[in-house]
Amino acid sequence: MAGSSSLEAVRRKIRSLQEQADAAEERAGSLQRELDQERKLRETRHESH
Repeated sequence: MAGSSSLEAVRRKIRSLQEQADAAEERAGSLQRELDQERKLRETRHESH
């Protein structure tokens, strides 16, 4: 049954790639939020001058 075991390996590979993609999306999202906060801080600083 070599066919089913290779299919299992492919499924595991896909799952690990999906997990990596999810982690990357989370990281990108948090970086985006940080950037937005930085931008807001900078804008409020400019307005106070």
